[in-house]
Amino acid sequence: MSHIALRLEQASSNAEIPIILTMAPEFINSLKLLLEKLKKHTPEENDEVIQDSDFLKEKMNQIKDACGRLNIKDAKEALSELKQKRWPRKINEIIYEISLYLIRGEYPKVVSAADNIMEGLMH
Repeated sequence: MSHIALRLEQASSNAEIPIILTMAPEFINSLKLLLEKLKKHTPEENDEVIQDSDFLKEKMNQIKDACGRLNIKDAKEALSELKQKRWPRKINEIIYEISLYLIRGEYPKVVSAADNIMEGLMH
């Protein structure tokens, strides 16, 4: 898609109307397909029910424990398993934050974010 987008941009700059008319529908269809795929993997705005809170707790505890032992491989594996399930938007945001903290080596922030999820499950 990026190749098509670049070519459309160049055609636009050069006023190459026939190329735009030919390639734009293909590009639009590709974007629509991509959006449909993304919608299947994105929780709805109102999807606030956590389907598997025990699994979420288990993985958060594994992540915290792994960070405490500085075993980042185990933390990343647990995080990867979490990403394979559908979660409410707020949980997904925290999982994303945890990913960033792991990449940056900010392990106390990983533990804090995991605690935030765990605390939220208790309310």
